[in-house]
Amino acid sequence: MTRLTLALGLTALASIGLPVDWPVSLADLGRTARTTERVDPATLTLQWQAPQGYAHPLVVGDTVFAIKSWFGIGIPSEFSAFDLQNGRVRWTYRRLILQPSPPAFSEGRLYIVGKEFDRERHVLLVLDAKTGQLLVDAEVPFATQAPTPAVVPLGGGRTRVVFTYGNFTFAYDVQFLRFTSLQVPVVRYVWDQAGSSGGSSIPSVGQGLVFLAGPGQYQAIDLATGQANDFHRGDISGGGGTTVAYDPVRRQIYVLEAYTLFVSPALTAYRVDGLSSITKVWQVSTGLGSAGGSVAIGADGRVYHTGDALFERDPSTGALLRTIPGPVARANTPILSDGVVWLMRETTVDAYSLSDFRLLRSFPGSRGSFNTAYDGPGVVANGRFLLDYGLVFRGQGFTVWGPPAGP
Repeated sequence: MTRLTLALGLTALASIGLPVDWPVSLADLGRTARTTERVDPATLTLQWQAPQGYAHPLVVGDTVFAIKSWFGIGIPSEFSAFDLQNGRVRWTYRRLILQPSPPAFSEGRLYIVGKEFDRERHVLLVLDAKTGQLLVDAEVPFATQAPTPAVVPLGGGRTRVVFTYGNFTFAYDVQFLRFTSLQVPVVRYVWDQAGSSGGSSIPSVGQGLVFLAGPGQYQAIDLATGQANDFHRGDISGGGGTTVAYDPVRRQIYVLEAYTLFVSPALTAYRVDGLSSITKVWQVSTGLGSAGGSVAIGADGRVYHTGDALFERDPSTGALLRTIPGPVARANTPILSDGVVWLMRETTVDAYSLSDFRLLRSFPGSRGSFNTAYDGPGVVANGRFLLDYGLVFRGQGFTVWGPPAGP
């Protein structure tokens, strides 16, 4: 299927009101932070709230998947599936995992990495998304505090799982082989690669490449072979990291991160024509308030990011087109739905019309400037907005806003 066909298909789904999923962090593997879901913020009502501590929701069909972690203090982390309409818990999987990654969904399964609390054993876990049954428990070299993995279906029942640990990136293949009525999982190490992505860069995927970025150090890795191109090597490194956003139509990536010691932070656009051809297109300074966030990519390619305000930029030149005044939360990645941009402030999440930047609705509550690899205000999927407060010890569970009940 071509990219054009896929884009038209998603638009058609949105136009006839069929649900659009949000199965991974920032909506898709390119981390565009955009969905074609059509929601009117003004009509949404508070429907339910997740139990204390649950965060990083994903929506697939009528199910919400989320994580609750007690950060390795001896209390099991929990991964649960909730009914999207009423919040009823369908299943919960508990495990003593030290700061596990939030899950990523792919082809009916959830993928998680982390370190067992009471043993020097790092694991890749795969759960059946319908039942919560543990399907895979495989040991991997390292996985403590890993961001959510990138999970890429390869066909033939084989899936490539890419995750990071500090400045290292690992790739494993998970394949389910069928023998009569049994499915037997096979897990195989594929490659690993060193870099300097800072530990908080969620892997992004486009053109068969994995993109990562830390302060002054930007890297692309061939998904198939593990060969790397450190396409920017500045005079600084270490700590933090950001998530790269990939635009498949323009074949561009956007990196909102420190570029050099004296250009920090900055938004840099690159043209990608394969692993060995990644070319800088433009760069703009973004201000200290943007550090730690990423960008959202509109359906027309326009780029949205925050600093001391929200900024809309031309994807070809980086020229500033429009702004929404601040103050906004620091380390903030806006998200986009059909005709709406959702922006985190310190105590609210505000929804604005993309056509004229008119305020449509202000929702109480926000992650605020809490620094984390997961910078968006939440999820827009299947007619609902899920406001995410972030993974905080004993923090508030995410809230679900949906259409008003019928007569």
